[in-house]
Amino acid sequence: MPSAGQLFFCDGLVDMGTGDLAQAVIQLGAACELEVYSTIADSLQVRKAAPENLKKVERLKFARKVKLLGSLNGNSFKRFDSGAARLVIKLYGMRGAAIHRADLPFVDNSKNPMWNASQLIRFVHACERLFEWLAIQRSALV
Repeated sequence: MPSAGQLFFCDGLVDMGTGDLAQAVIQLGAACELEVYSTIADSLQVRKAAPENLKKVERLKFARKVKLLGSLNGNSFKRFDSGAARLVIKLYGMRGAAIHRADLPFVDNSKNPMWNASQLIRFVHACERLFEWLAIQRSALV
């Protein structure tokens, strides 16, 4: 069964195809956040960390969660793929801008809507790389 993050990722791809770029950014950013948080939760459970530690992690900003996960397993996402790491953090910021200000920095209304959607492709690839890295992090828990 797919994880919640994978489902959000797929929803984001559908949103791109229909031209709903704000929703696509929101879905892709949420997919990354869900996958990072669930991997941290799994990691802390394997280490028998107290549930209180999870509450502390929830309060961290997204970039800090990614960094924390890398430090827990000794393999940072930045070292795994520095370009994807930069794009995922940028995507998460775009997610916040889309939610709170209905703002997408790359949208040019004078262009074809599919041109706008094409601007998201590099972020989709970055999400995929994040998911690959997280799968490696999870395999290290066994």
